[in-house]
Amino acid sequence: MAKKGKKLESNPVKGISRYDSEEKRMHGWQARVQWDGESAYKRFADGVHGSPEAALEAAVEWRDEKEKEFGKPRTEKWIRASGVSNGVEWRRKDD
Repeated sequence: MAKKGKKLESNPVKGISRYDSEEKRMHGWQARVQWDGESAYKRFADGVHGSPEAALEAAVEWRDEKEKEFGKPRTEKWIRASGVSNGVEWRRKDD
């Protein structure tokens, strides 16, 4: 996971995003899993887990468990879907 002393990126691992709201005093990670018509998400607050690193570790563990539950193969490959948003077309791209 994230190394101590290293600045955490907003998207260090697939399926997990950082959220920070000073106004609402909310800081943590959100994990999302989608597979075969099923989806789930869960938030992991820094305060509940003791640190951003611990919250990220909990989010990764939850994501991995959900992927197994859904039968989704584990991969770190990022895939961008395609569609039209606000009149702008975008395409699927495998990174």
